[in-house]
Amino acid sequence: MDRRIERRLMRRLHGELPTEEVRRLDELLERDADLRTELERLGALWRGLEGPSPALAPTDFAAQVLERLEASEESTASWPLALRWAASAMVVGGIALGVFVGRWAVIEEAAIMLQQPPSLAESYFALLESTSADQEEAVR
Repeated sequence: MDRRIERRLMRRLHGELPTEEVRRLDELLERDADLRTELERLGALWRGLEGPSPALAPTDFAAQVLERLEASEESTASWPLALRWAASAMVVGGIALGVFVGRWAVIEEAAIMLQQPPSLAESYFALLESTSADQEEAVR
């Protein structure tokens, strides 16, 4: 198919041809079955490219949008809600800090005990044993 004829057929489909040229092309289409087939093929392609027709908005669309906008403005976070969130975050942070400090103190105490010389630990246990033995004798 000649590109010039194909362009004329496309312009015909788009409604871009002058009236006189449309009339001459229609006469040619009546006589040429191949040309009619080509016009139908191009028309099907063009309709496939158009996509669905646009959907019309409901008549009360603007009112619905305004209602939803007002409802969303009412449900936005207020200061009391924000303060509750901040207070909750502070409580959680305090608990986490307490757990960390508590564990750190236990770890530090264990490290100190591990650094003590064995003789000090032995003397401590000996002191405990002697104190308990003294207490037992005092009870007798």
